[in-house]
Amino acid sequence: MKSFKLDWLILPLIGVAVVLLLWQISSKTWAKELPTPHKTWEASKDYVLKPFEKRGEMDQGILRFTWYSLILVAKGYAIALIVGTPIGFCLGLSKAFTKTFDPLIQILRPVSPLAWLPLGLVLFLGAGKQASELGALFTIAICAMWPTVLNT
Repeated sequence: MKSFKLDWLILPLIGVAVVLLLWQISSKTWAKELPTPHKTWEASKDYVLKPFEKRGEMDQGILRFTWYSLILVAKGYAIALIVGTPIGFCLGLSKAFTKTFDPLIQILRPVSPLAWLPLGLVLFLGAGKQASELGALFTIAICAMWPTVLNT
């Protein structure tokens, strides 16, 4: 039996429709505090339809927030490269350096990014309004540093 030619489109649409239907039913029955899909769309459509509009400091379009996040990730990766590459070279060139720091790296490397974020926020508490940005930057840099160190 031949497969339907538009199954790449129809099946995902069915999946989205099922999720929206379950969301609608749950918001009307047992989760009354959960907004319906329509209410959610009405509250957020300005962010989607006007993606660069700035309505206030924390009320901006979705692409402004996306751009801000991409800049933050680029800064974090740059820090990870600047710090991680020399450490990786030293690990590769010196057995003594490797023996000294490998246990620490093996302990810190598997720590979840979600665990680094609170530490970053606490470290930069004194930074005022920039504390959350610096905490996020710290988290991105730490999480991106381990692959850089180990693959250099």
